[in-house]
Amino acid sequence: MSQPSIQLIRGFKDILPGETELWQHIERTAIDLFEDFGYRDIRIPIMEKTDLFARSIGEDTDIVEKEMYTFTDRGKDLLTLRPEATASICRSYIQHKMYAQDPVRKFYTIGPMFRRERPQKGRYRQFYQIDAEIFGVAAPYADAELIFLLRTLFDRLEVTDTTAHVNSLGCPVCRPRFKQALSKLLDAAAPALCGDCLRRKDRNPLRVLDCKAPGCREAMHGAPSIIDYLCDDCRAHFATVTDMLTTLGVPFEVDKQLVRGLDYYTRTAFEIQTGALGAQSAVAGGGRYDGLVKMLDGPNTPAIGF
Repeated sequence: MSQPSIQLIRGFKDILPGETELWQHIERTAIDLFEDFGYRDIRIPIMEKTDLFARSIGEDTDIVEKEMYTFTDRGKDLLTLRPEATASICRSYIQHKMYAQDPVRKFYTIGPMFRRERPQKGRYRQFYQIDAEIFGVAAPYADAELIFLLRTLFDRLEVTDTTAHVNSLGCPVCRPRFKQALSKLLDAAAPALCGDCLRRKDRNPLRVLDCKAPGCREAMHGAPSIIDYLCDDCRAHFATVTDMLTTLGVPFEVDKQLVRGLDYYTRTAFEIQTGALGAQSAVAGGGRYDGLVKMLDGPNTPAIGF
């Protein structure tokens, strides 16, 4: 009896001729747009030391707890296939001292990421992302530029029915008061929360807002809005972002329940959503992460990306 042929690993996908041409069109369109806006190509390894992702993404996140492809190599180093690009770009920015010559940098990268999620329609364990980042600019015009950039990309790709959803996640000054108010709600809602959220509600209550479990989503319907707890600086920053989006003609909604699934985000968070995909409506997402470079032992550098 012949041996069975070797098949693809579950959750991975071949991109075949006939399909690759569409991928090339998307990539060329994105690259042309990014370079028109002054972004430069950066190519980062697909593998990094595990500690980079544990420190930046957050040990209480689903990505670090459940989804990373992590292994010990022959030199006893703990290594991980990259689950996202931002942490690696920050590591490169710091390691090569790019901030020394000019702290303001604009990067883009396109390539595969890896997460051991449950395979389902439209989700793969090796997936591809288009990524753009701005370093060294704290002003809210950078936030508006990135959202405008995304909107322009989808327009050029003729992806219709898109809307930007935006929110502010506050900063270390104002977020503690919001966490305190949210924690009171979570204590009362504890019987409805999933096991992961019960474990996280005291250490990182914002993580519950990102949970997709039906019971947790139902419990969060009455959750307070972080916008009501913003300090004066964060409130002014967010108001400028939304004013600029209006001026630029970018359709958007203020989505008070929008959070990002990674720990490093501060202030502006955003997604581009479309009605063309059903429940999986988000086609892009990102936000500001002003503390991440310093967290990874670099200088205090504001940054934002998607």
